[in-house]
Amino acid sequence: MNAPLAAITTTPEERKQEGIKGFRKKQVNESFHDELAPALGDIEQRMIIVMDKGLRFKSEEVKREIKAGGADVEDVWILPTSTAKLVSPLDNCIWHDVKEEVRKQHPKTADETAETMKDVFMALSPKKLKRHFHHCALTTSSDHRKGLD
Repeated sequence: MNAPLAAITTTPEERKQEGIKGFRKKQVNESFHDELAPALGDIEQRMIIVMDKGLRFKSEEVKREIKAGGADVEDVWILPTSTAKLVSPLDNCIWHDVKEEVRKQHPKTADETAETMKDVFMALSPKKLKRHFHHCALTTSSDHRKGLD
């Protein structure tokens, strides 16, 4: 499959109109069922979904929604909250900037979202990347043990 998987993209204005302060479990379950499952249905290989436990998901719930949407996954791994920040802090910092910029551009479809994400990522300035490397203690002058006490 050479296409973007489903993504939920809403603007602050859309969330305000719908009275949404953040994504709720119901919205994410609907997305699993209506958006992700059909995209996964086209993939002919074993799949494991890996996600953090935000919104207190249980693997069986995720499997059930995806199966109800017409796809099947081998397993769902629920990682502790904020695992991405600990496992890959550089990705997390960069991803935050990318998401913020993508939201400002208001893509309407999954294809638009994927294209916008690619464009935003490729446009990250060397100065911004250097700042992220320094923040994550990935430069020679950084103390990689800082904050681990």
